[in-house]
Amino acid sequence: MGFIRFVLIVLVIYFLGLLFVRYIMPWLISRLIRKTFGDAASGDNRSNKGSKKEGDVNMKNNSKASKKFIGDDEGEYVSFEEVDE
Repeated sequence: MGFIRFVLIVLVIYFLGLLFVRYIMPWLISRLIRKTFGDAASGDNRSNKGSKKEGDVNMKNNSKASKKFIGDDEGEYVSFEEVDE
């Protein structure tokens, strides 16, 4: 009796897994793709509308990026000598 119960439980889990992989996973993946690429495509279209012409270049100067990360007084200079072997 215990073996039959075990086999039935394994079969139920197997068929539930098949249903999940066959129907639910494709739906989840397509939803994820639509969310990811759909938002990106619509966001690009919204940002390009307006007075910009095709081929125009827009550059933003980010003040955080132009700052030095290491000050002039930090670190030390190491002189290297070339060694012939």
